[in-house]
Amino acid sequence: MQMATGLLRKAVDDLIQNGRKTLAERTTEAAHLTAREVDVLRLMGNGDSNKIIAAILGITLDTTKKHVRNVIDKLQARSRTHAAILAAQTGIVGKPINGLAAILEESESEPG
Repeated sequence: MQMATGLLRKAVDDLIQNGRKTLAERTTEAAHLTAREVDVLRLMGNGDSNKIIAAILGITLDTTKKHVRNVIDKLQARSRTHAAILAAQTGIVGKPINGLAAILEESESEPG
């Protein structure tokens, strides 16, 4: 009986902890997305291309493509668009990253 009580207590504690997390946090944890993959997913949700994502994050195009593929696989999405839809539905892309706009502002403010 003591073992069952311990298991029940652990289950309740887990529920309480998970209840404090947002759907986005639970989704990224369940999919085992890295912080970088979440960044890529947010930019995908903004509609940014791989080339723009690479420029924003300061990574190569090949690395970007690998992250995109990992995100799609981990979310078990059918496509890049499906991954972006899942991200929007769960709130992962609720806070858009100023992608292209930030790069354009930087390039306009640079002399030359």
